[in-house]
Amino acid sequence: MSEKRLSEREEQAIRDYAAKHYSASLVETRKLLAEIDRLRGELEVERMRLVACSTASLANTDSSKAQRIDDENLYSSVAYRDVCRAVDREIEHREELERWRERARFVCPPQYGLSSPALDLIRELAQACTPTKSAP
Repeated sequence: MSEKRLSEREEQAIRDYAAKHYSASLVETRKLLAEIDRLRGELEVERMRLVACSTASLANTDSSKAQRIDDENLYSSVAYRDVCRAVDREIEHREELERWRERARFVCPPQYGLSSPALDLIRELAQACTPTKSAP
C-alpha cells in the first residue's frame, strides 16, 4: 500500500488551520491567566481587609484608636468600620464602669465595709452596665 502524499495546497491549508487555532487558544490562555492574576489581587485585598478587622477588634485602647486606617485606605471596609464602632463602645463601657467603681470607692471606702447607700450605688452600677435588649 502506498502512502498518498498531500498536495502543497492541502499542506498549506493544514498549516493555516493549526496556526489560526493555536493562536486563538494562546490568546484565550493569556486572557485567562490575566483574569487569574486579577482575581488573586482581589483575594489578597479581601484577605487584608479581614486582617484589618481582626487587628481593630483587638485594639481597644485610646492610643490604638489613633492608629486606625482611614476610610480611603484600600483595606478599609464597612465591616472594618463596624468593628471600630463596636470597639469604641467597648472603650466607653469600660470607662463608664471605671467611673462607677470610683463612685463606689468614694461612697464606700474599703476600710468601712458596705453601707446602704453603697449597696444602692452598686445596684445602679449593675443596671447601668447591663446591656439593653433590642427589639426584634
